[in-house]
Amino acid sequence: MRRATPSHHRRGAVVRVQSSNAGPRGPEAVGADLADQFNEARKKGVRLVIGGQEYGDQEPAPRKALKRLVAAWRRRQARRKYAKAVVEVAPAVKVLWEPGSNPGRKTPFFYDSRGLKVVHWRQMITRRLGYLGTKGAGPKNGDEKRLNEAVFRVRGRRIWFKALNHHLTPSAFSTTGDEQRRRLAAWDQQVDAFVAEVKGTRAAMPVIGMGDWNAERDNPRLIAKMPRPWSWDSGGPTKGTRAIDLIGHRPHARVSIVDRGVMPTSSDHHSPWVEYEIQPKRKKARR
Repeated sequence: MRRATPSHHRRGAVVRVQSSNAGPRGPEAVGADLADQFNEARKKGVRLVIGGQEYGDQEPAPRKALKRLVAAWRRRQARRKYAKAVVEVAPAVKVLWEPGSNPGRKTPFFYDSRGLKVVHWRQMITRRLGYLGTKGAGPKNGDEKRLNEAVFRVRGRRIWFKALNHHLTPSAFSTTGDEQRRRLAAWDQQVDAFVAEVKGTRAAMPVIGMGDWNAERDNPRLIAKMPRPWSWDSGGPTKGTRAIDLIGHRPHARVSIVDRGVMPTSSDHHSPWVEYEIQPKRKKARR
């Protein structure tokens, strides 16, 4: 990985990538917090992309069909409130989030539309609704998980990069017996989908991954599964939190790290951020 060049010599664009968990705070508090972060980044000339988890889905789905429909409607309304709260206080912030009633559609990208343009975006189902168990975190039937993928272009520059945001199955490493086997199988399936997406991306495209992995970067199972090469770039946890929100990238000649840090959060784990400098793609010489 190259060393970042001093700011007055930079030819590239600085992009700050952050993994953010909504935690127990309401939409208005989260919206104001994200808006402050976007405004701060804009003053520094930094393009900001935030990959969020658990936005608008804080309660397990009930068993009965009618209650399940009501709960899904409430989650849908909560998601809209989160998105609305963000764009109301920061109109230039856009949200990539597939609408619908499914609780798995909760890993949005928040991005600054003044500095970035979306070239391509999609969500891929990486785990279907299914029984997990009663001892681990989250609902016992789990929920549908999706990998959120977007290709951004820095406005006015020949700079593209792919961002991947995911929220993996919880408690895969803290339960035992049949429940752990089910949770590990679901967790493996999600990591495999992420790895396949990285490997399927052409080498010329910088790839940055973020999300709640429900595993720390030194987890042997995670290390064994990640593509080669891959660099985990986010820092360690703050006091009293867990370092399971991770940010990393596929090493690339045009990508270097400028800065990194951790944001305070009301969740039970920290919210890391990493600033990458991405150099423009060279134009092909005419013959």
